[in-house]
Amino acid sequence: MSYSILSPFLVPEALQHGKKINIGDGFILKAIRGLLLPEHCEFTFSSREPLSDKQIEQINATKALILAGANQLSRSFTITPQSDHRLLERIKVPVIPFGIGIAGYQKQQTQLLPETHRILSEMHQRIRYSSWRCPLSTEYLLAEIPALKDQALMTGCPVIYGDRLINGEPFADAKDTVVVTVTEREDFWQRESMTIDFVAHHFPKAKKILSLHQVFSPKSSGNISLKRRIKNFFKPETTRTPEELHDHARSRGFEIYVPNDVDRCQAFYKKCDLHIGSRLHAHLFFLSQAKKTFLTYVDDRMTGMAQAHGFPICNPADFTSYMSFDFETVRKKSLVHYQAMDRFVSYVKTEVLR
Repeated sequence: MSYSILSPFLVPEALQHGKKINIGDGFILKAIRGLLLPEHCEFTFSSREPLSDKQIEQINATKALILAGANQLSRSFTITPQSDHRLLERIKVPVIPFGIGIAGYQKQQTQLLPETHRILSEMHQRIRYSSWRCPLSTEYLLAEIPALKDQALMTGCPVIYGDRLINGEPFADAKDTVVVTVTEREDFWQRESMTIDFVAHHFPKAKKILSLHQVFSPKSSGNISLKRRIKNFFKPETTRTPEELHDHARSRGFEIYVPNDVDRCQAFYKKCDLHIGSRLHAHLFFLSQAKKTFLTYVDDRMTGMAQAHGFPICNPADFTSYMSFDFETVRKKSLVHYQAMDRFVSYVKTEVLR
């Protein structure tokens, strides 16, 4: 039977001046659809804008509304912007969180607002299980609403559960093509430039790719003059721009890759050997393919997922110390959490969608 999905991957045109499409959200959306096969996703809407009357009617024509995971759990969580518990009165089908995680910063994880508490409580009155992607998420949720302890499952993120990881394929040692992902927000320069420099120095013969999961600024030309390099060298790190980071990567022998399609991006990553960088869902996808990958810290989304799956969060000043990490540790922990994911998915498919 069919279902509907709300996903942050879809960015309404009216918001695109400030919100940038994140290819990682598309990875989550694709993984959820894959896990729910052969059941069919009939409608996909953006979680970044209110639902129209017509969209609510379409949702009610399906068997459930799936809230596709991302970092949405915070003190002010709502199903859609400007909505409250009354939206649940209009949506007649079960509303099911799938792979949702905490917001990345501590200030967003203080006591739930009363309206958020009510929304989450009433949502769970219609369902047996919900899926949360890391221990920090379930700890926060259950500290606020202890009554959900038998319903809120820590399933891990759906992106990590690829056949190669689950079925025991050995982690590859090839390093011919290395992908670096970057997060160009706040004080990004030191973390990202050090990652680029490490890869350039330690993998000089490899094909090196800088992959941009979100494009925060127009692509630079690629023509880097000596004058421009000198000017950038003396510029304060806190004022550096994404374009300057791209120029820095080019000067170290990198190509720039801007994935604008989830399927093509994943097909490209499958041809690559190694990932190093700060994009969590690139990291999880490489793990799903039994490919070695090293993640740097941006916010507590990394912390929660590292706790769940047992991988290190790397200090970009000392990548060398992580290169001998035993990735079978990740497989063992992921197989444990996969049991919870399987229980959750089986519930949705057999008790909700059929």
